[in-house]
Amino acid sequence: MSKRRQAFAHGIQVVPRESVKRRKNKRPSRNCVWQHKALNTMRMRFYFQVLKAEIKIKRKWSNNYCIKRIGVPGRAEFLCRETFYVASMIEQREAEKFRAYWIQCYRKSLEILNWLWRLDHSSYSWRLHLYLRSLIVTSRPILSEVERYESRTREEITSEIFGKWGDIVQRAANKETLCDLQKRFEQQ
Repeated sequence: MSKRRQAFAHGIQVVPRESVKRRKNKRPSRNCVWQHKALNTMRMRFYFQVLKAEIKIKRKWSNNYCIKRIGVPGRAEFLCRETFYVASMIEQREAEKFRAYWIQCYRKSLEILNWLWRLDHSSYSWRLHLYLRSLIVTSRPILSEVERYESRTREEITSEIFGKWGDIVQRAANKETLCDLQKRFEQQ
């Protein structure tokens, strides 16, 4: 073991104190510590919300539409505004609403994020923090408006196609197996 390491292990200072320049630790005051952390967390959340909204705009658009080919659209087909490919979908309006929601979410989140980057942590308040938390729709615990809307339409479609059987499957999908459902349906 070297002399320097031995000195360090015993807590002996090798370099005399006079020659070491003391740095001033510029920490925020105790009152501002939570504001500093909360503001950085909120910036990060809005940054991820912007990214997620961008992904939803691009991916969900192509998933909702069945992109077929390049050419002139025929009956029950239309030209996709995003890719300019011929596409077909039963519910064109629904997908447009879905995409419009995420475009709005992307724009607003980006606006808020830019504002948060310019904001000083000392002017960040608890009320503002709670308000901004209510605007986060992409985090896991909070179901977004679109996810609720999407599940509702899925239930409606299932009941339309399968009728009574579809309703039973939709209600008990997570609780029971398909065999149990079939037995219960036969008993009714």
